[in-house]
Amino acid sequence: MTAASKTALMTLGALLMGAPLALAGLVPGGTGKSDCYGAIDVAGIVNGTAGVQNNKKVICTDGSPCDTGPCGDGKCNMQVAVCFNQTDPNVPACTAPSSLEKLQVKGKFNIEIPQVLQGSSCGTPLEVAVTTKKGGKKPGKVKFNLVAKAPKGTKPRTDKDTFQLVCQPAPAGKCDGPPPSTCTRDASGLPAKMLLQVPDTGSDLDNGFSGDSHNFTITSQSKLNYCLTGCDATANPVCSANGATGEGTENGPTFGAPLPLLSNGVPVCIVNRFRGGSITGTMNIQTGDMQTDVPLFADTFVRLGLTDLVCPRCDNGRCKGGKRDGQSCTPNGRANVLGSSPAEYSLSTDCLPEGQPAGTLTITLPLTTESSESLPGPKPCAAAVGQRLDDSCPSNGACTVDCSATPAPKGGINQFCCATDPNRPCHPTKSGGKIQRQGARAPLTPAWPDPTYPKTSEGSKFVGVFCEAATTDATVDNLAGLPGPGAIILPATQTLTASQ
Repeated sequence: MTAASKTALMTLGALLMGAPLALAGLVPGGTGKSDCYGAIDVAGIVNGTAGVQNNKKVICTDGSPCDTGPCGDGKCNMQVAVCFNQTDPNVPACTAPSSLEKLQVKGKFNIEIPQVLQGSSCGTPLEVAVTTKKGGKKPGKVKFNLVAKAPKGTKPRTDKDTFQLVCQPAPAGKCDGPPPSTCTRDASGLPAKMLLQVPDTGSDLDNGFSGDSHNFTITSQSKLNYCLTGCDATANPVCSANGATGEGTENGPTFGAPLPLLSNGVPVCIVNRFRGGSITGTMNIQTGDMQTDVPLFADTFVRLGLTDLVCPRCDNGRCKGGKRDGQSCTPNGRANVLGSSPAEYSLSTDCLPEGQPAGTLTITLPLTTESSESLPGPKPCAAAVGQRLDDSCPSNGACTVDCSATPAPKGGINQFCCATDPNRPCHPTKSGGKIQRQGARAPLTPAWPDPTYPKTSEGSKFVGVFCEAATTDATVDNLAGLPGPGAIILPATQTLTASQ
């Protein structure tokens, strides 16, 4: 995992996670000396198959992953975020200023502008509907202008760009039904497919510096599906792992069911949508060593007054609450929410919150079974996202108590606690300590190169540390202590199958 991957993360929940650096769908206004001041991020335009980025033009096809609406409806519902001061390798001539004086969108629709123009960040992605023409036979397009202005004395001071979003009609037959998701190799008996699934226990999520949003658990039964290539049956155990995401794929449009979080009486429901059309990584099927990047949009729904329904539940095959209240659902996730009644939540990707999220973070989650990179203090995320404090220990006390042997009431895993309040979790960075997590490998059995499939393992542990930017909701930011650092421990069972 690179330092860039570590500091690129901005998550809130399972959140597992915003990236102020080189986003997968980042579209700069050009390659000039001011073109990193303002840019846009469009979900699902990676690898050419999901969409095409051509300078200031984004081309999406009806029904592709860059279209969040139904296939064949004659339009592309594109998720667009405004970003500023991005460190983009595609714009090497531009050096981003430390802040902007102005950021403005001019067009016939609204795209949210970040409220704080310090550092590097992206606003909440909003949906822009681009309609095809001639009864769905010709491409449609919309244009808008983005103006970014740096403080006086910056040269150049202003970046003005016109962006174009294009919707291509769906090809004939594309919307007749999604093809089955398959992983095939050029010969039978080769490692072909891998499934990672989060078990009921062992996960931990720490958000921000306050300690109030530490020791959450991750929704169980969340899955990641990968196709494997490159490795073989006898000589090379190192596989390239790639999994398609979105409607019609085995991974689907979201990373597991919604994640309910309740801290100090504030209910927050997180929906982690896959971003970019694919998840990638490497897997050594001999040793169990794996690295993977999971790009996400983390939609944050603040559900004030709903402490008994932090996220919609799937009870007795019906959604309770949310946009599909009363409709049928299939349970595919579980969580225990301390302080809610009932505390045990049966969750489903069929049951999503109603309304608009209070904020959405653009995230890339790098997971490793090895030791994560570290975030050394003090204030390890000050440069990346503007962290103000190291912790919220009372009376300015130190974060020095090893409370790892103390069970965490929220179900996660304690790491460190305040010397002046042993019940308050914290990150030990105030005096130069570091945030780091240790992963674990679990080799598959039967061990490679035994030709027997499926191969399985239990006990793998993926970890990561990261910096989280502020959201657009003051309640969430004040509660969690954002902007600030975060860390995750994500256990997983693994199942490996061969090409038939």
